[in-house]
Amino acid sequence: MAFTTILTLASALFALACGAFFAFLHHVRADSAVWQGSAVFVLAQLGLFLWYLMTMRSRMMAILERLSSTVQSLIDGGGPEAFPAAEDSMLSKLQDQVLKLSRILSSQKSRSEAEGREIKSLITDITHQLRAPLANLGMYGGLLEDGRLSPEKRAEFTRVIRDQTEKLAWLTDSLVQLSRLESGLIEIRPERGAISDAVMAAMKTVYPAADLKKVEMQFAGRQDVELSYDAKWTGEAIRNVLDNAVKYTPAGGRIGISIELYELFVRIDVADSGRGVPEQERPKIFQRFFRGASSADTEGIGIGLYLARKILTEQGGYMKVESEEGKGSVFSIFLPVERDPTG
Repeated sequence: MAFTTILTLASALFALACGAFFAFLHHVRADSAVWQGSAVFVLAQLGLFLWYLMTMRSRMMAILERLSSTVQSLIDGGGPEAFPAAEDSMLSKLQDQVLKLSRILSSQKSRSEAEGREIKSLITDITHQLRAPLANLGMYGGLLEDGRLSPEKRAEFTRVIRDQTEKLAWLTDSLVQLSRLESGLIEIRPERGAISDAVMAAMKTVYPAADLKKVEMQFAGRQDVELSYDAKWTGEAIRNVLDNAVKYTPAGGRIGISIELYELFVRIDVADSGRGVPEQERPKIFQRFFRGASSADTEGIGIGLYLARKILTEQGGYMKVESEEGKGSVFSIFLPVERDPTG
């Protein structure tokens, strides 16, 4: 429509120019050679101008049709480019912008679909994890209704219900943390401080469980390393790793915690003298709800290491494991440090 308007205006201007020219010729004798030659010239120019306008209109309509087809093919999921990328023209630039927009929209669609699948998987996993303790509560609650139960059995079933209730509360809290992390509802708030503070706080929370098993915990390494990190959530990640180490370290074993500073990262090692992780299970231990065959006799739901890695990833860090069956494992936590702009 805009191009048609431009053509109309150009034609009108040309007609006005011709009108002015003919008004000038009105003062020239009609039988003079000047008048006749000028009239022929103006008519020829008018014809050429109209031919040029119609040709340009046809070319522009053809180009716009090609561009429209290209856009439609992109909407439908692909198609060849209508204009060479190397062509330095407005249409090729417009096409390039359309292609970029198409790639952005495609990427956003893929990301949205992946998030949808992740949420669906998370809901399925949560439902599965809640089913067992809820079933146990229902079963033992029903058994308590039996009036023939002995006082000993009644006390035993009551303890089971209490244990299952505590487990359900802990499980629910863990799943709430997981869902908040997965959905991005948790905001990481980094503040500058000594990373050893988070390590010490995490060690205090798992000390009772370690002491109960007579597992010795030793801290070594630097305590003066400062960086910007979220103390609350980083402490939670370290606690999960330490809790995992206590669970899989036999009574009388040892857990060593150390801190080392590198140019770009600070490294926190948690080394235990536990059973180790079988080689075939190592690539999976950071997966959500993964429980290997070697951990069947140990309480847990396979969420601690997954949460720890998720928290570290949110801060630009990562975690890895080195393990040897029968000798123990070393879980290494890496968090980025700021580079000195003057150095």
